[in-house]
Amino acid sequence: MKIWREKNTVQMRDWISSGLVAFAVFSLLLSIVWPRYGFYTFGPIDATPYTILAIIAWVVIPAALLLVPAAASDLWRAVSVRPILFGALLSWTLWRGLSSAGGANPGFSLTYLAREVVYLLPLLPLMMLLARGPNGRQSALSCILLGTLIVTAVALIELMTGQSFVRMTGVSFAGDAQILANLAEANRRHGYSVTRIQSVFGHPIVFGQFLAWAAPFLMFAASGRTKMWMRLTALGCLATLPVLVFATNARSGLIALGASVAAYLAIGMVRRVGLFSLKSAAVAFLAVALVLGSFSVGQGTLGGLIQGRNAVEASSTQARSAMFERGLREISASPILGFGDGQSPQFAGLRGRNGILTIDSAFLSSLLDSGWVGLFLNLSVWGLALLSATRAALHPQASGFDAAVAASLVGVMSVFAVLSIMDNLSLIYISIGLTSVSLLRAQYWQPESLQRAAVRRSPGGTQ
Repeated sequence: MKIWREKNTVQMRDWISSGLVAFAVFSLLLSIVWPRYGFYTFGPIDATPYTILAIIAWVVIPAALLLVPAAASDLWRAVSVRPILFGALLSWTLWRGLSSAGGANPGFSLTYLAREVVYLLPLLPLMMLLARGPNGRQSALSCILLGTLIVTAVALIELMTGQSFVRMTGVSFAGDAQILANLAEANRRHGYSVTRIQSVFGHPIVFGQFLAWAAPFLMFAASGRTKMWMRLTALGCLATLPVLVFATNARSGLIALGASVAAYLAIGMVRRVGLFSLKSAAVAFLAVALVLGSFSVGQGTLGGLIQGRNAVEASSTQARSAMFERGLREISASPILGFGDGQSPQFAGLRGRNGILTIDSAFLSSLLDSGWVGLFLNLSVWGLALLSATRAALHPQASGFDAAVAASLVGVMSVFAVLSIMDNLSLIYISIGLTSVSLLRAQYWQPESLQRAAVRRSPGGTQ
């Protein structure tokens, strides 16, 4: 009887683990392909299928950890490998809460912060739980490839038809009327008749940022030991990648794409010569700098891309400079706490043609929202994430997948210098979750799920 109960317990935990993997896979895919503005009305609230999943995740994850001790153990060990990173992330979140509570509009700021935490943060533990399994990283890569294929197909149709995703599908979404109206303006640059594709994303720059994040994964899938459908999918997406990035008509996407590709190649170069230490990280970043120094795309050099290749882009650069100048003046009124989450446009933003205040840098937003302390914590989290991913990628037992994770962070983070829309913060959480398990493997601590899989495959293992 005791053996029967133990067998049923093991089976139940296996079912829960499988269900958790399926939930993580679906959440990852939906986080990529579902428009963030795609709200539907569900009774008294407006929500998207993804936000509903994110809310459910706050119940599913703790329940699964309680019922499956091996998953809880793996999660804790992955966190303990890099406690400074997760400590900085917790400190940053708590500081933002403190800044919001004492800010200019506490109700609005706390709601703004809560939405970001509730909707985006679950992806971090979900990716850790997904990657812990014997085929977890392959599942994650499959989702990234499938998601990239879908948004690429939408972008190509948009490019050929000249119609945005909302217009081509005829879908009527609920939600903020101003945000929905802004989608129609986003694919034109300051009123000029220049088409800018954005696929399912809320802005062309956000789409370009995603492509820069996805590029290293595509390169790994196309050249690595992956399944045939993965290689074909990756090659097809890579073939259209330059066209799509140019079609966003955003300099940041071009620079970020060059940065992520350079980072991936640099890490591969360092691994090939056999340097596996902290010094190798410096070598990798030096290689990135050298590649970017000679990087040239289309109509101008890297310097031309930064300053602007025409009058419209130069005007955009000047507007961002004005935002920084005004923001640095305004922060003197509250240098420690800032003004609360979501308040930065009120203090340094400029109004677009649609009348909406915008601010064009996540770093400037972080400074104004949560003060110099908040900006320091923000940079600490992102810097530690990039350092951790690079260390994982340079480990002797690492694979090209680890290099892709590190390079993807370079691409997504670089765009935030000129973008305050935080939709793709989810990509950073995805990469942190994946690299945490890679660091766990690098410490020669096999996740318990892999140990059990190895036992089952052994001659004396149970089936």
